[in-house]
Amino acid sequence: MSISPISGSTPIHLNPNDAGAGTQPLARAARPAGATAAAVPEEPSADPVAELIKQLQERLRQVMLQIQRLQASRIPEEQKLPQLRALNSQAMQLQQQIAAAQEKALRAARGGIIA
Repeated sequence: MSISPISGSTPIHLNPNDAGAGTQPLARAARPAGATAAAVPEEPSADPVAELIKQLQERLRQVMLQIQRLQASRIPEEQKLPQLRALNSQAMQLQQQIAAAQEKALRAARGGIIA
């Protein structure tokens, strides 16, 4: 089995940071405004309830974005409605979970018993 040389004049760079002599660096995809913060792993919170609230709020934000995208889509209304109902139900459940976690955090801050 023999390996034939690559034909053509396109240089191949094994190191993506190396643009090569006289060539333009590769274009990189632009990140949305909060993407750099999300890419860096955060330290685990010392308060598990506060961490849970953060996670629930992030999930709620994602569900709300899905709702907005679905409302703006060109999908026929009869297809949108069941999806919107399901997403709204998820959003309500997340809001209830956030409220319960916030109540738990408030009780803990007041020195109450955490159940």
